[in-house]
Amino acid sequence: MAGVTDRQIEEARAVDLADYLRMYEPGELKKSGPNQYRTASHDSLVISNGKWHWFSRDIGGKGALDYLIKVKGMDFLSAVQILSSGDIPVMPPETKHEPDRKPQKLILPQKSPYSMKVMKYLMGRGIDGEIIRRCLEDGSLYESLPHHNCVFVGKDQDGKVRFAAMRGTHGNFKMDVQGSDK
Repeated sequence: MAGVTDRQIEEARAVDLADYLRMYEPGELKKSGPNQYRTASHDSLVISNGKWHWFSRDIGGKGALDYLIKVKGMDFLSAVQILSSGDIPVMPPETKHEPDRKPQKLILPQKSPYSMKVMKYLMGRGIDGEIIRRCLEDGSLYESLPHHNCVFVGKDQDGKVRFAAMRGTHGNFKMDVQGSDK
């Protein structure tokens, strides 16, 4: 590639994102678990075990190089040159330019008359059947149609439904229901 050597690319790929942020953007790194971090600008961007994933955008990568390209919008050549030179500039925090959004109405997924897949899945995850049964009875958990996902329902102090999160009973599906207000 013109402008950078294979060695520079190798050096740039070796820079860990958590180390990069700790050193050059310390206000951006927030610890969220034993070996997990989030960024201040993007709380759905999770860094763990040398990899990162920005859940709200469904993009991810490995290391600072991917982060600079995919999140900060740098071109590959510039990112490699900065990371391999050791002359990494301190970047100002991004200002959020989110458009004004109308609050969306929370529409819960259709409820299945049965809960067998949810029961089997959660019991397989080590959750006691009595706890699952109580959650099903009080409406804080149900099985959706047509995909048979677990739907976890969150309510405010007045008992009004404000939030719902879906988790697949098979595979790795995870999603907050549109209109949820955490």
